[in-house]
Amino acid sequence: MKAGLLIFKVLFAFLAFSQPNTDYLDKWTLELGKHDFQTTIPSEVHLDLYQSGTTTHPFNWNDSFSENMIEKGSFTYYTSFLGENYLEKDNIELVFEGLDTYADVYLNDSCILKANNMFRSWEVDIKNLIKTGQNSLRVEFTNPTIFNEEHVKSAKYQLPSGNETVDLKVSNYTRKAAYQFGWDWTERYVGCGIWRPVYIRSWDMARISDYYVETLCVSEEEAEIAYHIEIESDSKKKKKTFVKIDGRSYAVKLKEGTNSFRFEREIKNPKLWMPNGYGEPNMNLSKIELFEKKKLIDASAVHYGIRTVELVNEADSIGTSFYFKINGQAIFAKGANYVPMSTFPSEVDALDYKKMISEVREANMNMLRVWGGGIYEDELFYKFCDQNGILVWQDFMFANSMYPSDAAFHSNIKEEVKDNIRRLRKHPCLALWCGNNEIEVGWNNWGWQDAFGWSENDSTEIWNNYLNIFHTEIPAIVSQESSSIPYVSTSPLSNWGTKENFNHSSMHYWGVWHGEDDFTQFKNNVGRFMVEYGFQSYPKYDQLLKHSRGDVSFESDYLKNRQKSYVGDKWINREIEKRYDRVSDIKAWLQLSQHIQANALKAAIQSHRLNGKCKGTLFWQLNDSWPGPSWSVINYDQTEKVGFEEVRNLYSPQAIFVDTTEEKVSFWAVSDSPDTINVSLKINVIQGFNTLLEKSIPADLSFLKSKKIYSFDRKILETGKSLAPYIIIKLKSRITGETLFEDTFFFGLSPDEKSILFNSQKSRP
Repeated sequence: MKAGLLIFKVLFAFLAFSQPNTDYLDKWTLELGKHDFQTTIPSEVHLDLYQSGTTTHPFNWNDSFSENMIEKGSFTYYTSFLGENYLEKDNIELVFEGLDTYADVYLNDSCILKANNMFRSWEVDIKNLIKTGQNSLRVEFTNPTIFNEEHVKSAKYQLPSGNETVDLKVSNYTRKAAYQFGWDWTERYVGCGIWRPVYIRSWDMARISDYYVETLCVSEEEAEIAYHIEIESDSKKKKKTFVKIDGRSYAVKLKEGTNSFRFEREIKNPKLWMPNGYGEPNMNLSKIELFEKKKLIDASAVHYGIRTVELVNEADSIGTSFYFKINGQAIFAKGANYVPMSTFPSEVDALDYKKMISEVREANMNMLRVWGGGIYEDELFYKFCDQNGILVWQDFMFANSMYPSDAAFHSNIKEEVKDNIRRLRKHPCLALWCGNNEIEVGWNNWGWQDAFGWSENDSTEIWNNYLNIFHTEIPAIVSQESSSIPYVSTSPLSNWGTKENFNHSSMHYWGVWHGEDDFTQFKNNVGRFMVEYGFQSYPKYDQLLKHSRGDVSFESDYLKNRQKSYVGDKWINREIEKRYDRVSDIKAWLQLSQHIQANALKAAIQSHRLNGKCKGTLFWQLNDSWPGPSWSVINYDQTEKVGFEEVRNLYSPQAIFVDTTEEKVSFWAVSDSPDTINVSLKINVIQGFNTLLEKSIPADLSFLKSKKIYSFDRKILETGKSLAPYIIIKLKSRITGETLFEDTFFFGLSPDEKSILFNSQKSRP
């Protein structure tokens, strides 16, 4: 998977010409005693041990020996480089874009860096440390479990720590992806490694160190933008220097160190960046050049989109609104929660990102939430979101935990937040910074205070630390570094415990799955912006079989081990038995779990889109990081589950939803288009070989206004027949004749469901 990523990065670096030399150090060796293993960076110790033949594949069934060895071990990677390639340059810097997590870096046996955060990049000035000839570079990793054991044991009080189920819980002390410590949809893999590129950057005089374009205001006729440019200079003397942007020259004075500049510009008749379904995601290209007198010393190509983003989160006649405006246009957000595409993110490459985001666009989505228990994604993820008009709700990487209050920890996370804001703020896809996932909900509703035996003083101290991080420190950095992007402290801002709460702000509804609600309750529990909800399903049999020992059955320990939710398969079994009776064939049961999930998503999304107060729906979850049961609609191997096709249809810009009661069958329409859409709805009610009803109804659809177009009496349906009726639905534009939406509504089982059940009967001995 990862080879394409490095090639893409090198190609992109070449196209975006820059004077500083950037030499990637991608060939490293993992120390393994007698037989060291040569690997290509980025990588991770689980993958390298597997590739070297030391362990089995980490996803294989119950390889506890390998996992224990990794969690209790320390690992060293080493390489070397020739000093002659760089010594003539005035400035030589060693850059690690990602070290996971506790790493001591040695250059020629001298320690030059002690890294302690997976999410930060690290730069070291090595001008005076390298020599002629070979220079040795070594990175020594200590596993977080070992590193933080004493911190946890000596702590004043125990803190909640994500979804960890082991005795020694260290994830909240460790600035590392929380899902790698285990979650209710993935296994625990606490590894280490050089998970992002490493390179030596060398340059003279000055370089363009950072840049982004901010949209100040916009209309159809004109946009005002600002170029924010940082220049690093090593000159102690002020020199005559010019910045040139698309041929326009600006005189600047450089002092030694970092120099920040802002240049404003008006653009007539701008091509705006708009999210999928609301226009084109137009991208612009500017060339930034840095001259000393007439000598070009650096240049960069800047890709940007012209767009403003506003979060409307304020009191209204219902309660508290929560919706987005892009370039002044209110939108209905349709999308999903995104998790890392692999337990080991270094194996994800450019083609994986491109395929995933293309699927998102084709499924009529316009927003992804990058969940706070994963990672700040690779640059390619945001680049493809830019190109495809996919807005990004970006969590900071904090989830379901409370965190240490010491000064060193706070300093570390502030650098992490600043680092990632500065890396990502240039992307027009970025719509929201969110402080964390579910911590305020946890504090107020999950009984932490009693579960951990905190005193009143302990609780006050812990809560004040939370407020300091998410209500003071992080928003201050956002205001300083990315003031045009809105910030919220947590998600959700409201909890599903009471009916009134659904009138306010963002909502995670888990009455279905974590409560005992059935799918009908989705209709009765609709918030202003639905950020999380969902239902589990399994991958198909052959996908599970790949990492088993040949036994994928109801009784197998392997299948039981794959299920990480404390609920187990209880609700899947309930819904399967309700719809199909008892299913005894494992292959059929696995497939039908996907149909059940699709029905759950249909019940939820239909309710969200038809409810006028709701302005966004992001189901949990889009994708998977390993092959096991989860809430995803795309498997780890990027094959689509049944739910993905259902979502694609449910998210159509114009859609028809069928609502049935004991007396009536009704057809409701909804449209995301800001313009009025003139449509014609055609329905055919069929039972067996008989057409019971054929009807064509004209209608005009308004922006985000649900409308009942037609209904008929259920008495026309013939009862007592062996074949259940179904309805063929087509929605067409009365102007162009284009088909806008089509679906088939089954009163009984779909043909696919019938086929699965029929084949399961045939396969019985």
